[in-house]
Amino acid sequence: MITSCLGVEESDNVAELLSNIVRNALDDCHVLTLHSKDFEPLQSNLAGKIDVPLISVSLGSDAVYQENQIYSGSTRRYSGDPVEDDYWCLAVIVLVHDAMEAADALDVTRNTIRKNWAPGSYLKHLVYIHQVQDKDDILLNTELNTQYQSNTVYVFNEEEQLKVFRFQPFPQPELVLKPYNTRTYKIKDIKSSLYPELFRDMKGQRLDVFVLEWSTYIRLRETGGMLEFGDCVSRRFQLTMEEQLNCRFTANKPPDGQWGAFVNGSWTGSLGMVARGEADLTLDMSITSTRNKIVDFANAYRSDSFTFALSRPLPLPQWQSVIRPFPGILIWVLIVVTILTIGVMLYLMRYIVSKREEYSHKRNGGLGFSLFQAFRLVIGIDCKMRTSSTTLYTFFVLACTYGFFITNMYKSSLVAHLTQPSLSAVPNSLEELLRADDFSWGIVNYGAADYDLFASSDLKIYKEIFAEMEYCESSLSCMERAADGRFAYISWMVYQQDIIAKHFVDTNGKKLVVQARDVFNSPASEGWALKPGAPYIHQFNNIFYRLMQAGIPDKWQKELLSESVNEGRKNAKTTLDEGGINKLTLYHLQPAFVIGVGGMILSSITLVAELLYGFNST
Repeated sequence: MITSCLGVEESDNVAELLSNIVRNALDDCHVLTLHSKDFEPLQSNLAGKIDVPLISVSLGSDAVYQENQIYSGSTRRYSGDPVEDDYWCLAVIVLVHDAMEAADALDVTRNTIRKNWAPGSYLKHLVYIHQVQDKDDILLNTELNTQYQSNTVYVFNEEEQLKVFRFQPFPQPELVLKPYNTRTYKIKDIKSSLYPELFRDMKGQRLDVFVLEWSTYIRLRETGGMLEFGDCVSRRFQLTMEEQLNCRFTANKPPDGQWGAFVNGSWTGSLGMVARGEADLTLDMSITSTRNKIVDFANAYRSDSFTFALSRPLPLPQWQSVIRPFPGILIWVLIVVTILTIGVMLYLMRYIVSKREEYSHKRNGGLGFSLFQAFRLVIGIDCKMRTSSTTLYTFFVLACTYGFFITNMYKSSLVAHLTQPSLSAVPNSLEELLRADDFSWGIVNYGAADYDLFASSDLKIYKEIFAEMEYCESSLSCMERAADGRFAYISWMVYQQDIIAKHFVDTNGKKLVVQARDVFNSPASEGWALKPGAPYIHQFNNIFYRLMQAGIPDKWQKELLSESVNEGRKNAKTTLDEGGINKLTLYHLQPAFVIGVGGMILSSITLVAELLYGFNST
């Protein structure tokens, strides 16, 4: 049998006061009691005095850690700003012995019950503490005097009188006494008095942000030895919030230089610091189901996909231009077969005609002569024929016509390949990247979502990419390797666009690095990650919502990318294309010199062979 630690009269007074607060100040919330076992009689007494559904959970019971959707069929929603009425309000009544037990209970509420039972809900606390010397017991408890215990009302005995205090988190934590009628237990303007909209004016509260540089979204700079945000999308969001909520943001870098990954049983980087309460928030974090369990994400305000950047198509060896006019070996094989066929037919026709012509067959050459003349016909330099044979003449004309078309098509294409060198093909998908010869690829391992995607995916292609993944020291070094050729830098599409615009364009704005046409992975939503239970998350969401509805973030991003392009043009020292007429240089004439030198070498070898053959015959 459980006995109460309160007397009957004290239990009735506490229950009457708490029930009055629940009925009049928490009427738009789901109500849950979290209590020690000694307080079950008080909980039962309270349940009998209120007319709202009441869920009861014992502190430390297994029920705390089980999922329990309390919203089913309910219409109770937070009745705040009209834009904010799409989330639920959860009121937790805590009944405990002392301040230390209260801190444990509020931690369970914020990190466990809210996550499992009411994710994303607007949280309010009503805390009854049985044994408190004075309010300093609460203010000196580091777990109770933080801004994360906002929207909290404390009820306890002070100077032998039951008193009600509202916790005021800023500018300095304090407990504000709220008088009530000791006979009726009523409090004047009870809802606005006990649970005001604290975070519409945060009294200049400082929020510590831990981030790394990230494209147009996060830019950092040092001024007077202090790290601060530069002009970026996140900073423009911050300026709006600082103006509307009267708060301020500080810029910091995580000591390990990581965004955050789950390594050896704990979270690293800025995400780990936020999850452990060492930082207030981090920015532009990919929202995943795993991360959502350890931090609270504000509304996503953008999405981005992965792609890879690589050098522009590189010129192929120019000396090969002589064979490029006819792509593929099949065409060249057909041309050779045609020359041989024409040569053999010329030989046979001459042999037949020579028996009735004035000249002999031997005088007009053998098979070798006919094959050589067939070659001359096809390249269009010997279309003269003296014969009285109509058949031979007709065949000769047809062979010359074939040579005319082949030669002119070859010449026109050859000129194009000589003046405008051919370029190598570039991969445009992960499949093509895997098949490409002598290609490597890599990322910058900040412990971010790009590494997680390849490291944890079960897809065969992702596993193959991850098995040969290389890692760069920085995004700039990765992009420089891509610009040098035969390397693909895998990252977020918009992030790469900003780097290319700033550092990899010529004076005309032409990109020295290109991105693949294909994108992969479904667009990852990005948002701000806040400490679990951050009470101002709904004010942040309200601002995100209004700005996104107006299309402001997209406008900011376009402006910042345009500024990056202008900056890149100013910094460019070389240009790929100065314009004007292309001039033929030694580079363009490589095929002619290769054929000429090759012909002289072949002729020399033939001459030596003939001399040796003649010497041996003699």
